[in-house]
Amino acid sequence: MIILSTEQIKEIAEQLEVGFDCFLNKHNNELIFLIGDDDGFSGFEDDDAWADDRKKINDNPDDYYPIEKMGPRDSFSVMEDFIYTVDSDKLREELIRALKHKKPFRQFKYLIDDSEYRQKWFDFKSKKMLEWVIAELDLLNANEEEDK
Repeated sequence: MIILSTEQIKEIAEQLEVGFDCFLNKHNNELIFLIGDDDGFSGFEDDDAWADDRKKINDNPDDYYPIEKMGPRDSFSVMEDFIYTVDSDKLREELIRALKHKKPFRQFKYLIDDSEYRQKWFDFKSKKMLEWVIAELDLLNANEEEDK
């Protein structure tokens, strides 16, 4: 059974939110955060600040649970959910339109960054990321129970 502290859960959420991959050691709850291969940092392996951590995971992959990031569909849903918390009819309509156009993530960010709702968005997204991590941990626990 995976039991993590509130601080660990918050750390996972924060690191996933900024693009790191997260791995949880099954035996001691050690957390390892690595730059993902899809984050534009491939090719720097010779000067990899995470080489030791990568080696730990690669040498003992069965000892680690990967904690998944939100995919684009889930991130999109978070943006949709946030729209309905916006009091401004004008901004709400602009955000709805933005999500229907090409590059919805960029459009949404542009509108939010230029509004009084910027901090509310960050707070909302952080809360949703915490909920995501808790759900991922619950899923890992459920899978562990099934495997027994």
